[in-house]
Amino acid sequence: MDKDAVLKILNRIMELELSGVVRYTHYALMVYGYNRIPIVDWLQKQAEEGLVHARQAGELVTWLGGHPSLGHRPSAGNTHPRYRRHYARIAGARGRGTAGLLRIACSR
Repeated sequence: MDKDAVLKILNRIMELELSGVVRYTHYALMVYGYNRIPIVDWLQKQAEEGLVHARQAGELVTWLGGHPSLGHRPSAGNTHPRYRRHYARIAGARGRGTAGLLRIACSR
């Protein structure tokens, strides 16, 4: 096992998960309109799940003797292509109101 390579991957996972926490929290704060509560709830749960994953990766980093990264990947260009499409759909749906965001949240 190449410990440095494993630590690098775990830190990248941690950064990506923290980026998701920031994004989902931001989107939850930006939702407005009638029936926004279920959408906000879903987005907040996604943020909480991402934080759990980031903590798990960070625990593994420290367990292996590494130092957890303080960074995160804020740019959509640095995310996995699967998620880039998801983020773009959420951002594009904002103008369509709550119903558009709800369709996206339920299609995951």
